[in-house]
Amino acid sequence: MFVSFSLKQKIFLGYISMILLTLIVCAYAIWSLQEVNKVTRAITFNDLSSGEKLSKLYDSIQAQDLYEKRFLTLHQHDAEDLFLNKGRDFKSLLAMLEQTAPSLKTSIESVFSLHINYNQLFLKESSLIKAGKFKEAEAVSQGELRTCFNKIDSSLRDMGIKIKELQSYHINRSNSLSEKALTITIMLSILSVVFGILFATLITTHLTNAIEKLKQAADSIRSGNFDNMPEIKGADELADLAISFKEMSVRLKELETMNLDANPLTNFQATWL
Repeated sequence: MFVSFSLKQKIFLGYISMILLTLIVCAYAIWSLQEVNKVTRAITFNDLSSGEKLSKLYDSIQAQDLYEKRFLTLHQHDAEDLFLNKGRDFKSLLAMLEQTAPSLKTSIESVFSLHINYNQLFLKESSLIKAGKFKEAEAVSQGELRTCFNKIDSSLRDMGIKIKELQSYHINRSNSLSEKALTITIMLSILSVVFGILFATLITTHLTNAIEKLKQAADSIRSGNFDNMPEIKGADELADLAISFKEMSVRLKELETMNLDANPLTNFQATWL
């Protein structure tokens, strides 16, 4: 029990408890900050980066569509080279997008397959143009190639929606974690303060009451009353001091009795008075 501890132990345990509560508050605050930081990093390095790469993917596929039309119309070989270069950029961007957005792996693989087919259809169109079969090349451009392009465009738009949804989820989770961390940190801090005030009040009250009782005992002894001795519960130094006061009062009372017995005249005068 707490009352069985010495005064030094009580003060030590009180301070240790306050320190532990403070450490709990700090540990929880640090953990919460780390969780919020993880979500923030996900938003910054994954969601925003994924959105940026998706935008570049869209630019690349639009550029390929432009160079395909230019090659179909003008038969410029540099347009063919630019189309293939943009295709390589598109594949590279897809690989990087998979690293920052692993949840889109299935969609990315689907777009990758569509893009391979898109490039193959362009090469088929290019062969027809080089062979002088312009109508057949135009039919490929307006038919299979256009259908494949639309599928890629639609898939990229769907991925954009998913990335925005993921970003919204992370933002909401970050806000939720921040609010929860703030609330719990405030509650733990209040608990720590309340405990500190309660501990200080208990110790101060105990010390004040004990000192007041010891002061009254000293006044009683000084006035010759050896029976009004303090009762201080516990096993601390103040309780030991109260016991010492009792023992001292008993000894003083014995000495006073012995003094009266040794001097009958003084005893007679004291009785007469």
